[in-house]
Amino acid sequence: MDGISASIVIPVYNSAAYLERCLTSALNQTRSDFEVICVDNGSTDESPAILQKIAQSDRRVRVFEERRPGVSCARNTGMEHARGEYILFMDSDDAVEPTLVERALDAAHEHDAQLVIYSLDECYEDPQVSFPWARCPHDECYEHTFATRDLDFPAMFAVTPNVWRIAFRASYLRELGLAYPEELRSSEDLVFVYRAMLPAERVILIPDVLYHYRKDNAGSLTRNDRKAAGVTALRMLFDAFAPYHDDRWFQYQFVNLLLDTFQYQLWSSANSDEYLTLYRSLISDWWQYIEVHDALIDQAYRTFYQRAKGGDPLNHLFEILIDFRRDFEYFKVQDGFDNKMRRVVEEQERQKSDELAWITSSRSWRLAKKLASLAKPVHILIDRLKGRS
Repeated sequence: MDGISASIVIPVYNSAAYLERCLTSALNQTRSDFEVICVDNGSTDESPAILQKIAQSDRRVRVFEERRPGVSCARNTGMEHARGEYILFMDSDDAVEPTLVERALDAAHEHDAQLVIYSLDECYEDPQVSFPWARCPHDECYEHTFATRDLDFPAMFAVTPNVWRIAFRASYLRELGLAYPEELRSSEDLVFVYRAMLPAERVILIPDVLYHYRKDNAGSLTRNDRKAAGVTALRMLFDAFAPYHDDRWFQYQFVNLLLDTFQYQLWSSANSDEYLTLYRSLISDWWQYIEVHDALIDQAYRTFYQRAKGGDPLNHLFEILIDFRRDFEYFKVQDGFDNKMRRVVEEQERQKSDELAWITSSRSWRLAKKLASLAKPVHILIDRLKGRS
């Protein structure tokens, strides 16, 4: 692979505000045997100029253009030019840890892994705060490789459908003939990640938070309407595994993936049209499959499954509202409790500070300090006298 251990593929579209920070973090690695492949996807801002400037100053950066719209086209172009043994992905407004390549490749080589999945955190700028995403609850997956077909829990517990938290062995992707579905404008990760994950025989998780996923300002709920992209992605994934439809391991993984995907996308719908499109597809296209495999549904999705059984989108929406109200009351009470405890702790600290100030200003304290300073030489003198006797 031309001595290149890893290729970091970054699609770029009008990312001037964050691009230099992104590339700096990608280039500032503890290993040097990697390349950064940037694919400009028709940017109209200063992104192309930034890319050219950095590429001229650092030979590890290679810049390509892809005029066909969509992140799938840009990532596919990046993969075509990648020379690394492993391929990693970044979004152009995110950042990574300096140890990303080193840690991912160390784990990959130690375990001969096809996929290395690392942890990440979610970062906001207003207010400036970050928090880690949930780890897989099955600790054994951090200790040795596993095959997805052997899991006794849904694969979604091990990896979310986000390509930028996975190092993929390039030869494994070629064996699968895997590319991003260019007809999709969203949910393309869902197809790519699980087409790679489900047949994998050697997957390893590492606990390190190596990727920093930038989110819009906290409180912002704006995003694009996915329309039916999620539904199309599920159908594409199902069809891709046609030879395995009768295998219990596939039925177990797919029925839980259906519920996981619909639960998330219904909850995060951009508008009522998207919500209704998703809900109607759940009932009309997939409900029979889900009911046939009722016994394989994981406990994590049982509540959603029971609520959706009635086929009434308004009832499901009301149940979501009830959940929000319950959570709001909990956090309101919890916040009040936390504030009360904070005030108690602050008062205790103030009292201790006042006591310390009084002690250190007293004559007895100054005398004690003086005696303590004399103690060491006195002990030395006594030891010497004992030594002479």
